[in-house]
Amino acid sequence: MSRGILPFLTLLAACGEDLVRVDETPDGTLVARALDAARPEPLLDFVDALLAWEPGDCPAVVVTGEGDERRETWTGDCVDVDGTLVEGSLELYEGDGLAWVAGDGFRLQGDDFEAALDGAVEVRQDGELLMVDAAATWCGDARPCDLGARTVDVTATVYPASGLGRAYDATVTGAVGVDEQLVGVDGAWSVDAESCGAEPASGTLAIGGSVRHGLAFDGAESCDACADWIVQGVEAGRLCGLGG
Repeated sequence: MSRGILPFLTLLAACGEDLVRVDETPDGTLVARALDAARPEPLLDFVDALLAWEPGDCPAVVVTGEGDERRETWTGDCVDVDGTLVEGSLELYEGDGLAWVAGDGFRLQGDDFEAALDGAVEVRQDGELLMVDAAATWCGDARPCDLGARTVDVTATVYPASGLGRAYDATVTGAVGVDEQLVGVDGAWSVDAESCGAEPASGTLAIGGSVRHGLAFDGAESCDACADWIVQGVEAGRLCGLGG
């Protein structure tokens, strides 16, 4: 956690009750987009979707290695018989406790699936601990590409892996792209979708850029898609309209 962000998080305990919608202020929009980009769950789903997708005649697929050394390389710049467009190239690997995807101008556009990837995402699993290391610009799966790609340079964790989508803890640190700028992110939060699907049950996220922001989640106490909001060390009320 960066030295500039750590003391900032100590101010999150007691915010005012003024409610601010994320779309009512540029700062609120930036914070909501940074939170959305920082969450590791959509990135994990994206990697799973790429690994599960089965190519037809396009892209061309080259398989190298066997067993735990097996990997695939997809080469596009073609259109499949069903109209699926593939551009660029993609390397994929899935083994025991390790999976990664690496794209070079990769873009896939079909009727039932779209994806784009420039960069790499690695996922490791050690028992119930999932570890994500990503330096990539990506979109697809639950993040439609027509809404814009996300740029991330982060490390993240999810625990337990078996609770993903239901009840789990997540951490993230690094930087994400928001409105053509990179902002630092450093956070840890807990999710309990059964009790509150609108926001994390607890935890914090610090966002460092030209203006520093902090969020304190309290879904376990008030499941309203709002979080206590700090701006430059000053209480700014509750920021609402945040996703879970």
